[in-house]
Parts: sequence; structure tokens; C-alpha cells
Amino acid sequence: MSNMFGSLISLTELSIHDLDTTNVETMEGMFAGSFALESLSITQFKMEKLKNVNYMFEFCSALISLDLTPFAKAKIETSKAWFEYSSSLTSLDFGKIDFSNNEDMSDMFKECQSLETIKWDNINTAKVKNMSKLFSECVLLREVDLSTFDTS
Repeated sequence: MSNMFGSLISLTELSIHDLDTTNVETMEGMFAGSFALESLSITQFKMEKLKNVNYMFEFCSALISLDLTPFAKAKIETSKAWFEYSSSLTSLDFGKIDFSNNEDMSDMFKECQSLETIKWDNINTAKVKNMSKLFSECVLLREVDLSTFDTS
């Protein structure tokens, strides 16, 4: 499903209900470059096998909010630039998303210039090898709990 909806520069709303994502391992760049996308519903996605979310929402600069609940069953191994340049997002709640196998979180929130809060429950970063520019240029970021980050 890589780049499936990528670069749909005029698309403003997308609701996906009948797309079978049961066996999908990569959604790299799936919505990347959808600059005008303001509303997105992916609550029906089944993500038990999902590993790669690199660039998934990169340059979704009109997207204000996103329900990340479907990602709770994913086994994310790489999330490089997941939300990079998504400059209208104001908060993200990762809840219980499993990051225990994630090795790359670089540029994940880079230039998310409206992002004020990031929440996650006991995030496990023990296997992460790259966190470079994780919060780079998040100029409004006021709240993020890093107490469970393992950077050893």
C-alpha cells in the first residue's frame, strides 16, 4: 500500500471503510504529499501485521487531527518521518501503540509546527537506533513525556 494515496494534492477528505488491510506490512508514504487533506478516517484499518509507517503522513499539511487507535495492534519497526511536515496537527495520542521493535524514529515529527502535545503510554524505545531530528522544529511543542524513553 506504499504511496497508495500519495500526492493527491487536491483531495480534502477521505473515508476508507472497505479496504482490506489485514495482511499489510507497509504503508510507507500512503498519504504522503496529500497537502489539502483535512479529514481522514482510517478507523476500519486492521493493522496487526503493519511494520513500516515511514513517511505515511508526510506533507499532510492541512491535517489537523488523526485518530491513531487503529495502530494499537501494529508492530511498528520503522516510523521515519511518519508525520514530517504535517504542519497543522496540534496533538497526537499514541496510547498503547507498540514501539518495542521500532529501530528508526528519525524525523518522525520534524516541522510539525502546530504540534503542541504528544502523548504515549509507557513507550518502549529500547531498540531504537535513530532518533535524529525527532522533534526538530516543533516550535509550539509544550508537552511530551520522555520519562520512559530508553536512550542507552
